[in-house]
Amino acid sequence: MAGSKPIGGRVTQKTGSEELFLWGTATTSTIFLWTFVSVVSQVFPAIFPGLIRCTNIGSHGSSFSILTPTADRFVLLICSIAILAVVGLRAQSLSYAWRATLMVPALSIASFVVSPLVLLIIGGLGTAAGLVYLVLHSDELVGSPPGRLSASILFLVVGSAAALFFVSGARWILNASDGAKPLVGWTWLASIEALRLVNLIYWVFPQLVLILFLIWPVKLVLPYLWERIRSRFSRVPPLTSESRMSESLRQFSEGRLPLAMFAIAMIFSAFVGIYPYLPSINPGSTLVGYDVNIFYFPTLQSMQAQSPGEAVGAALSNDRAGFLILQYAVSLLPRGPAVAVRIIPVLLAVLLAVTTYIFVKAGSGNRLLASTAALFAAFSFEVVSGINAGLDADWLAMSEALVFLSLLLVGLNRPDRRYVVLSSGVLVLVLFTHPWTWLVMLGLLGLYSVLTAGLATWSKDMTGLRHELTSLAMVFAISGTADLSKRLLGTPSGVQDVLNSSAHTLSLSSIPSALSSLSSSLRLFLGGALDNPLIIVLSIVGLLALPGLHSRMTRLLVSWMAIASGPLLLYKFSFSYLQARVIIIAPLQILAAVGLIALMHYFIQSMRLGGYENHRTEQLVFVLVCVAVTGAFVGYSLENVGFVYTGIAQPFPICA
Repeated sequence: MAGSKPIGGRVTQKTGSEELFLWGTATTSTIFLWTFVSVVSQVFPAIFPGLIRCTNIGSHGSSFSILTPTADRFVLLICSIAILAVVGLRAQSLSYAWRATLMVPALSIASFVVSPLVLLIIGGLGTAAGLVYLVLHSDELVGSPPGRLSASILFLVVGSAAALFFVSGARWILNASDGAKPLVGWTWLASIEALRLVNLIYWVFPQLVLILFLIWPVKLVLPYLWERIRSRFSRVPPLTSESRMSESLRQFSEGRLPLAMFAIAMIFSAFVGIYPYLPSINPGSTLVGYDVNIFYFPTLQSMQAQSPGEAVGAALSNDRAGFLILQYAVSLLPRGPAVAVRIIPVLLAVLLAVTTYIFVKAGSGNRLLASTAALFAAFSFEVVSGINAGLDADWLAMSEALVFLSLLLVGLNRPDRRYVVLSSGVLVLVLFTHPWTWLVMLGLLGLYSVLTAGLATWSKDMTGLRHELTSLAMVFAISGTADLSKRLLGTPSGVQDVLNSSAHTLSLSSIPSALSSLSSSLRLFLGGALDNPLIIVLSIVGLLALPGLHSRMTRLLVSWMAIASGPLLLYKFSFSYLQARVIIIAPLQILAAVGLIALMHYFIQSMRLGGYENHRTEQLVFVLVCVAVTGAFVGYSLENVGFVYTGIAQPFPICA
């Protein structure tokens, strides 16, 4: 990165000693950050549930060390002294009193052995504050613009994380061939550390999930508040949007990377879907998924014993008719039902990734964002829970819902209503596949209509409002007619079916205990299959960083999260497992992708406001971030689906 161009300045050549000092400072800062995280994990460990194939559902601790606990603390002290020394010796504007104060954090860390643990945190946070000062004043202290130093530190932090999670993910993938017991032995060290690192904040995980589903009102006013903040602090970058995407990410979006990421998404989707049925993972080829074992496979066997007409008629009398007919069609292929139920997870996983890409591309026009969302879909809650719980109809309905919304977005942009009619047809298919998802879509459309009308009234721009609202009314009319027609087939209407199964589980009195119910649900549902703090954090960032409400995709996603927040708060404690079903149906793979792109956008804008611009660095950091996040998601998904979860008593598979 020598010879890079500071924004608004001339090309400057740094001497070898200056470049060495810059990278030495960045390396010291990186080591400080990693050892600080390590020591904090030792002082305040979190306990989180996990699945270990061939053993049982168990618990893990987030405490980890890079070298040894003692060595990590010693290295932390050395790095703290080095960072504070650079600030104290090179900052000409600091008084002697402030220079002396800078030694307090290092003394706090040094006195850890004989002082309360809280002094360790005070020392670490004090040094972190010194590091922030060092970055902001790096022109004076390091001889490089703040953007250059922050980019160097981020490059080293992300690069080391990418290396760890790449090795971790590779070990989980190789487990498909050796079938070894997971997380046992030296070959699993990287995977163990990666698992602990991802769950470092598990002690606030339920709170983060609740924040994710309740923060949508903030999104309605955040753009206005953010601009007010930026008017006071010039170094605060703008929120992300398609129109302000950085040149580096725009080059990626227009190049071959999105195609490569989409291909990788397809490969991983198929791999995760077939993983629990690989001979090394499941030697007996035991059926995976509770609902598959108790309902879908027995129903398929019953349909196979009937004529095609009778089988379809029997399926249509069930509220999961859409999936049952698909399952029956797949079973007509060679080798029959036994192969059909084992190949369907592959088909559903690939379908979810494809439909996620289609929806994001239709809503944003951003190929990079769409391919990132498709990649995250391969490891999403929908896939993991779909396999382990056997929620095949829910899984299929999610993909159908994304197709419906994609067609609706296209239709709302056209004067004719052909795509609106097509989208209505797909929504009817959702009704016959999974009524609960269908009702969520209707609620989503209702709130979307309110937001659209409110936005038009606020901005006093009624252009296209009539076309949009009449198109939505058409969707409601077609769906309502289809729901009433279900009675002719001898099945309850979708609304009646959902009310019959869910009304007694909801209560306003459950709101005060929503957090405790959620904690129970996250801990117990499929042995902790939803325990992925990383996707929750990225989703929170993504929800807040969505473009303004002028974007139809933003209004749809905000409406989706708002509709989902109701049941999450209202489910009674004894039905807390239903909260997990709400989380599963949320479009977190899309929000997480928006969050990742938003963080990269924020980093690039911050670096440029700090006086430094380098497209190659920006693109390399983005690739490393994608490697790290994908590696983390690979470990999460394969740990869970590789457990061979049946939900019924059975011997665990034999491990090599």
